[in-house]
Amino acid sequence: MPKKNNLLRLKRVYERQIEDLRIRLRTEIGLTATMRQALNQQIIALEQQKMMSLQQLSEEQLMKEVENRQKLISLQLESVKAWK
Repeated sequence: MPKKNNLLRLKRVYERQIEDLRIRLRTEIGLTATMRQALNQQIIALEQQKMMSLQQLSEEQLMKEVENRQKLISLQLESVKAWK
């Protein structure tokens, strides 16, 4: 559960930042074309960063899971050897 929570939490942080920028684009009066373009670029950058961060966290969690399973298998093998 904590692993999934970390992914969800990270995803929500990025989505909130992106949504705030989108709201600003829709509601802020007097934005120049350059300002709008800059906000759109920030949105794109945040979306890319979100994908990379989520992928990295997912890979880290997968590696931890693999390590934990390897430890469990090693302990089980040691246990079997001890019974012989």
